[in-house]
Amino acid sequence: FLYNYALKRLDVALTTIYLNLIPVVEVLSGYLILKERVLAIQLVGGLITLLAIVIINFELGTPRKNSFDKEHARTTGTSH
Repeated sequence: FLYNYALKRLDVALTTIYLNLIPVVEVLSGYLILKERVLAIQLVGGLITLLAIVIINFELGTPRKNSFDKEHARTTGTSH
């Protein structure tokens, strides 16, 4: 349900990136609600996941020159 809701309001690429947060939220919820122990490997995995999402968001926020666009413009005679 929430995935479809997010797809209606966000870009598909961004929604897919945030799907990686599901395991992090599950571990955090288990710790807070069910008083489960969090293992060191879970913390490391969660930190790596969060770091990757931050890096991807910074890359998505910066415009990039796409070589495909240049090749398309050259072969079709159009430019953007």
